[in-house]
Amino acid sequence: MSQASSAVDKNPLNTVQIKCTLMKLFVGGVIFEVSNVDQARIAERSGGRGIVLKVADNGEVNRMADTGKIKELVDAVALPVIGRVRIGHTVEASLMERAGANIIDESEALAFEEGTTLIDKNKYATPFICGASTLNEVFKTINSGAAMIRIGSDSANEDNILNLIRILKNILEEKKVLIKHLQEKVKIEAMPILPEVRDEDGDVEESERTTKLIEINNAIEEMIPNSTSVIEKIKTFAALDKFPVPIFTAITHPSPADAAMLMQNGFDGITVSESMFTGHANPLRYANSIIKVVANPKNLNILAEVTESIGMYGFNN
Repeated sequence: MSQASSAVDKNPLNTVQIKCTLMKLFVGGVIFEVSNVDQARIAERSGGRGIVLKVADNGEVNRMADTGKIKELVDAVALPVIGRVRIGHTVEASLMERAGANIIDESEALAFEEGTTLIDKNKYATPFICGASTLNEVFKTINSGAAMIRIGSDSANEDNILNLIRILKNILEEKKVLIKHLQEKVKIEAMPILPEVRDEDGDVEESERTTKLIEINNAIEEMIPNSTSVIEKIKTFAALDKFPVPIFTAITHPSPADAAMLMQNGFDGITVSESMFTGHANPLRYANSIIKVVANPKNLNILAEVTESIGMYGFNN
């Protein structure tokens, strides 16, 4: 992929639509977090759709993934390699792209100042993944050019699948409310603009149309702050039957039943943590089991078969 921004701008592959189409190849699949080439090869043998390099926790500030290790993984396996960078850190993103990462994860898991402006992903040829836990965050990440959303939870509930499902359902319910607000806004704007009416003091009285328009604009603003400047994009976003990008989630120790339940409740795929390789007696068998279930989440025969062969909680830790 071209690294220079001028070349990226001219690259015919550098469009949101094409990036999102490429990322939809992950739908119905599993991404595995890895820390070395051996783990990456297991992920590849099992049928994983991609790998993401684990960032070492140094107890202080966790920065971008090791670009040297990214290059090793790219050379070692045919799977797409994902490299994590800090939110808003454009230089880390440029270095990750230069290192050959196939996908960049603008990760909230890495320490950086909360509220930092997201990277403008349209300036990169590489597709991006972003985390989100509210409708506003989903909109902002998609508006910034993200090609996949990772629904996340706080660290205390990161393995609570019911909490992850609740977050996704809340986002979908928020979207329904947003649609109703936008529909109401259209009706209010269609109301006739009446001549000004002044009170006894000569001040212009606020018309019913103006009052209602202020109320509905405030309701939209509460859901998506600074909505006025991007209202047309919000309308386009809300009008879509489905989100335009795949919706994944990350989970540390999913059982086959956990994976099936996540998929049955609207997720397009999952990311499994690196502890699968260090905590499970047979990581290849475990990976195969999760992959089969994610690809066939409603097939109870497959679920029963893999559950019997792998065990529900086959971890050492």
